[in-house]
Amino acid sequence: MSQGVQLRQEAPKTGASEVATLETVSREAEVSDGLTYSGRDRAAEFVNAIGGPVAVTAQDNQRVLRKIDLVILPIILGIYFLQSLDKTALSYAAVFGIIKDAHLVGDQYSWLGAIVYLAQLVMQPAVAYFLVKLPIGKFTGVMVLCWGAVLCLMAAAKDFGGLMATRFFLGAFEASIAPAFVAIVQMCLVLSDSPIEAKFLKSDHDKLVAIERLRMNQMGISSRQWKWEHVWEAFADVKTYLWFCMITAIAIPSGGISTFGPLIVESFGFDSFTTILFNIPFGAVQFVATLGSAYLATLWKVKSALLIALCLPPIAGCVMLLVVEHDKAHRGILLAGYYIISVYPAISPLIYSWSAQNTAGDTKRKVTTGILFVGQSVGNVVGPHLYQPSEAPKYTRGLTSNLALFVVLIALVCVGILVIWILNAKHARMRVSMGKAEKVVDLSMKAQKDARNKGEVLNESEGAVGDKAFEDITDLENEDFIYLY
Repeated sequence: MSQGVQLRQEAPKTGASEVATLETVSREAEVSDGLTYSGRDRAAEFVNAIGGPVAVTAQDNQRVLRKIDLVILPIILGIYFLQSLDKTALSYAAVFGIIKDAHLVGDQYSWLGAIVYLAQLVMQPAVAYFLVKLPIGKFTGVMVLCWGAVLCLMAAAKDFGGLMATRFFLGAFEASIAPAFVAIVQMCLVLSDSPIEAKFLKSDHDKLVAIERLRMNQMGISSRQWKWEHVWEAFADVKTYLWFCMITAIAIPSGGISTFGPLIVESFGFDSFTTILFNIPFGAVQFVATLGSAYLATLWKVKSALLIALCLPPIAGCVMLLVVEHDKAHRGILLAGYYIISVYPAISPLIYSWSAQNTAGDTKRKVTTGILFVGQSVGNVVGPHLYQPSEAPKYTRGLTSNLALFVVLIALVCVGILVIWILNAKHARMRVSMGKAEKVVDLSMKAQKDARNKGEVLNESEGAVGDKAFEDITDLENEDFIYLY
């Protein structure tokens, strides 16, 4: 057994000198201008500061993961809940007459839906940079506060100009929310700026476990350094454009349906209050589809097949709304078609997760996430313009384009599977040429029950695999990186 593996199996020794070193690292981490990490991941510096890594058993992993989840999930779910309410507020207001009350004409209503995402598009380069350079928890907190303040001011807007202005700033501050949460989930922290400052992890050993449990996925945590070579690689990587096209393909239907969904239901012949009531099942289907797909992705350790499966119900729903006659006799069928379209919100989280799992390097991850949000913003800007209030009740142009894009998304996922197979084969050849194991298993993805039964250590492997995990290098540079389907 190698010396590195032996070191991981030793119990952590936290003497007085090591505690002093740890406190020094923590204090230095609080002042971003004083950081000197020589381009390495912050996790590597933290591990070295206390004398080396520790073994992570399945029991340790589950215990620390539960602590992290108790902090992460309530905050993320709560803010995403508010964000969902924010996105649907305009469409519900349309049902109750905002188009008439604000004297909106032509495509002005479509622009009110699109301007939020146009602002997000403009803000993405700055957001990607700030997520690398600034303490992520503090940055996110300020953006959420500003977003909420602008949302309150929107109630004072009375015409198209006022609504456009407030919704632009709404999108500008909201632009950081999802990219920040993607970054936080990647490094398994929330409203802390690194594992060193995570106050909910009380002991130094738990902080080490939080770091080491991610060693075998080769992704690192955070370096707080902007690396231009990572930026260039992100733009040169074919995977980036695949993720971009996938998220754009789903964002266009999302932007259109979220803006015009209640109006589509109203076109079935319902009054305003009945329309709102019949949108409740739409949300319920979204809830079940999103949680169900997340559970299955975790259970099966695969996302590509799920993405393909999730495209099928919206395809069927679009066809139903296009071919079924819009009259009172067919309301039930039309509502069924509308409800199965609502499976689509489960697609975007899986695309972001699939992209994140297949990208390494702190700057590259955040740039790639930024590029995806550019695609999402573009799609959400385009989506509402494919629908016009004058095209009721069938909205043929919007639904036909949405149908085509779900088919395109299936094709893009198939291309992604092929690209990942090619890259894994390439990395296997590189490992063999360097004397490493050809096949590597990411034990951080292993089922907790299986790992506990076998007594496996989740952050070690033979042949020095995992030694580059915290060097802040990209997935293409790290031959140990395993791409996931």
